[in-house]
Order: sequence, then C-alpha cells, then structure tokens
Amino acid sequence: FAMITLGVGEKNIGNAVALNGVVFFNTNQPSTASSNCESNLGIARQYKVALADATAPSDTNADSVLTAEDRSTVHAGGGYLPSPVHVVVQVLDAEGNLQTVEGVISGTSVEQPPGTSLNARTRAFWYKEID
Repeated sequence: FAMITLGVGEKNIGNAVALNGVVFFNTNQPSTASSNCESNLGIARQYKVALADATAPSDTNADSVLTAEDRSTVHAGGGYLPSPVHVVVQVLDAEGNLQTVEGVISGTSVEQPPGTSLNARTRAFWYKEID
C-alpha cells in the first residue's frame, strides 16, 4: 500500500470513499493566525488519489503534468468538509436521453473518477477444498 505524508498539523477528517480504484477523503490543516479580526478555519483540502500507488488519477490544476499537487484541491473558506458520499443518479444528456451516472459528492464538489463504468464491480470468491 502507498502512503501520503500530510502537511504539518494536517488531519484526515471524516470517512473515505473508494470508487473504481480512486480514494476520496478530506483533510483540515491549521493555518497561521491572522492579525485582523478574521476567522481562521484552517485549510480545507479534498484528496483524490489512486488506491494502488497514491498518485493523482487526473490533472486537477490543468498544467498537463501529473504531480503530487494534483492529488488535492483546496476549498475556499477553509473549515471541515463533509465526508465524501458515493452517489448514483440519473440525468438527461444533451440529446434528452436518461443516463445513469456514478460519482462522489463532498460538500459542493461532485467528482467522477476516470474510467468509472456503472455496475462494473467484480466479486471475488474464495473456497477451501476439504479432503
């Protein structure tokens, strides 16, 4: 299994969701106190990483290069993001046809892992032969 080293003081908050080999989870990292009379809720990050090797599954900052920075996005306002939730919804496409879509919702963010195909889960069965 791969491991991610979080930032100083950064903590995983809530649950994680794994879908099609991609893991979604949220963190909060305290930030330095402001000298103004402003609230300081820290830095809220949403991570999306490949289960096999903890790399970024997609280019989130659109620079055409996959780097460690592509594993997470920072959400404005900071605080604690709600736990990601796996969803299956039906939507109308551009031609008016009903399509079933699978993804993950966390706060106001809706993500669909690359390569997701609905109902493509596979089951593994084990058995033991007894003499």
